[in-house]
Amino acid sequence: MQLKVGKKSKLVKEAEQQVANLKTSIDMMANIIELAAIDDKHALELQSWIKEYTLDIELLNAQITEVATHDWYEQCNESWLS
Repeated sequence: MQLKVGKKSKLVKEAEQQVANLKTSIDMMANIIELAAIDDKHALELQSWIKEYTLDIELLNAQITEVATHDWYEQCNESWLS
């Protein structure tokens, strides 16, 4: 059981790091657009990437929450059965 939790914990940490990286990328792209340092065509492309990255963040956050909720229920069941 401990190994299983450890694997989940590692996966959650990796997902959280990926979320942080995506947020950093979004901030950078938004800053580039804000500075008007690029053509409108390229700004639209960056906006498309921002939208995609935002959806990726939502998906990862949902998965992180699901794992955390599942672990919480497992812990409750284990303590109840003890």
